[in-house]
Amino acid sequence: MVSSLIMPCKTGRTWRSFRRTFLWKNAVQSSAPALRVGVISQIYVLRLTRTAFHSVDSCELKPGQWLAVIGAGGLGQLATQYAKAMDFKVVAIDINDGALEMCKSQGADAVFNSKTNSNYIEEMKKLTSGGAHAAAVFSDASAAYANALKVLRLGGTLMMVGLPKDPVPVMAVDIAIGLYKIKGDSTSIPQRMQKAVDFTIKHNILPEVEFRKFEEVQNMVEDMQNGRSTKRMAVVFS
Repeated sequence: MVSSLIMPCKTGRTWRSFRRTFLWKNAVQSSAPALRVGVISQIYVLRLTRTAFHSVDSCELKPGQWLAVIGAGGLGQLATQYAKAMDFKVVAIDINDGALEMCKSQGADAVFNSKTNSNYIEEMKKLTSGGAHAAAVFSDASAAYANALKVLRLGGTLMMVGLPKDPVPVMAVDIAIGLYKIKGDSTSIPQRMQKAVDFTIKHNILPEVEFRKFEEVQNMVEDMQNGRSTKRMAVVFS
């Protein structure tokens, strides 16, 4: 049995259409029971895609420009799909090879493991001819933010999504002279949902979800703590 949380939304017709579309697509595309896949997918789509879509869209890039996706987990993978659908070039950066491979399979033009490749910043800047036009940080690690500015080109945009425990150091003079810009985004308000929903349906963007049994909860926690998880994970009560 799977229960669903339905969030109130002023754009009721949009949400109903969105819900029907994804229930149908998941039912016909997955070998899992239609109800289980449909309900879980609609929850993930509703909660995650808005954040990923808004963060990529708000970077205001032009087709062909480079977006650095820092943090290749669930949000980073969705951001990769959105960015490619918007005709951006994508480089994904993470310390988890499995998650990076997921981004690669979703269209990322290049991936770098920032833990095992000590030269990734230089290689990334060479690949992008000077650095990314925008870097969206989906990780909550302070190190991710510290290195994000290093992969930006002059005048690039730092998109802040992940919420680190410690403050992110920023030099006011760097902002004042235009070395980079800083923006932030999140799930946002219902009035912004229409654009995200329409784009998501048009380009068939779905999160990667791994279904696990209740008895595997401890293993799921350990996988996340040890950086072994490569997808969003959902517990199915049956």
